[in-house]
Amino acid sequence: MSTFTTVNTQSSTGMYPPMQTALEGFQEVPIDDEDARQREAAKAARRRFYNAVSAEDGMDIIRMFMSTFCIASLLSVCSIFKLSSIGIPAADMFAFLLSQVFCQFSIYRKEKMGTLPEGVSTSSVSRFLSNPMFLWETFLLKLGAKTADVFDKSRDNHDKKALVADDTDVNRIIRKPQDHLKSQKPGKTKKKKCRSHKGHRTELVAKKYDHARHVKSSGFRMLTLGLADKLSFIPLGFVLLSSTHSEKIIGDSAKKFKKTSYAYKRRVLAVGETLDALITLMLRALKYVKNVHHICVDRWFSNPSQIFDMKKKTGMEVITVLKHNKTKYLFSGQEMTIAQIYKYAHKHFKVNRLFSSVTITVPSKGGKTGQEFEAKVVFIRNRAKRKEWIAILTTDIKLKEED
Repeated sequence: MSTFTTVNTQSSTGMYPPMQTALEGFQEVPIDDEDARQREAAKAARRRFYNAVSAEDGMDIIRMFMSTFCIASLLSVCSIFKLSSIGIPAADMFAFLLSQVFCQFSIYRKEKMGTLPEGVSTSSVSRFLSNPMFLWETFLLKLGAKTADVFDKSRDNHDKKALVADDTDVNRIIRKPQDHLKSQKPGKTKKKKCRSHKGHRTELVAKKYDHARHVKSSGFRMLTLGLADKLSFIPLGFVLLSSTHSEKIIGDSAKKFKKTSYAYKRRVLAVGETLDALITLMLRALKYVKNVHHICVDRWFSNPSQIFDMKKKTGMEVITVLKHNKTKYLFSGQEMTIAQIYKYAHKHFKVNRLFSSVTITVPSKGGKTGQEFEAKVVFIRNRAKRKEWIAILTTDIKLKEED
């Protein structure tokens, strides 16, 4: 008995191929070899997968996104593909994960309900996301660069663009002061230890202090780098930072990977210095994003030595908010703190909300020669607290105060 398959005779519609669900216009063609039968079985499985995914909300938006930004080719270039023909292709798995943003239930809940597409499970999703050889950093950079090009062409935006870096806390455990004193009789001051938590088993989780909530916690700091202009923000990369001190790391020890794998490089950045991780992200971004000359950071990177390292290693101009500390700068031939410089400069009020701008010389750390550089400082009023002021430093002296 001969076996038959179906072959599409219609012309391409120009849409992203894995998302096409129309099955009209097929004719039967005989099959004689075993390889063709396996290909037909794989095609049938993919059709059932497409039909299940197409039933979800938001698939029209995902289909347009996948075709506009050529996600399938980007995944292939970044070594995100399956070596075996069995199972769901990488592009289809990515489309399925993206569609879950618009769904009501989680993947685990759908697996229990039995509504997941054939070939998809929580284990297959976990293997797809945790593969140590996938270049997710390169994929995010290429997608961000392509998105920036699309934005520039669509709105003819010629405003100045800059890289923006900031860190935020990703907490696994939050220890509030009153948690230790619960279930204690009055009059006793002995503290009760917190019971074990599943967050302790997270890889490389470390003890830290949450400056936003002012409590002790355990988790990571996520350092994010993006491209920003006056209208949009495009993420380009991120690093989960643990701690440089081994005694603060309470999670499971890092898994052993080959030193040539990208998973090993991620873990090296996680236990390294924050400035080294930021410079690594900036150097990666500059390979794909063009016409960007400024990096904006917050006051955590306002140390003169950090500013000098970022400027020297990346060649970009730095814009940062200065701390109100005892660091001294050279102004009018004298060493003065930023508060002393403000007292002198606030008399020269020029524009609304702008106190004044002065040019200072930032000294080198340890008196090393050749590491001094000139910078412009702009004093503005704090919108949250009108009686306070903020000092913004830039190494680009030609940059206007309004910018």
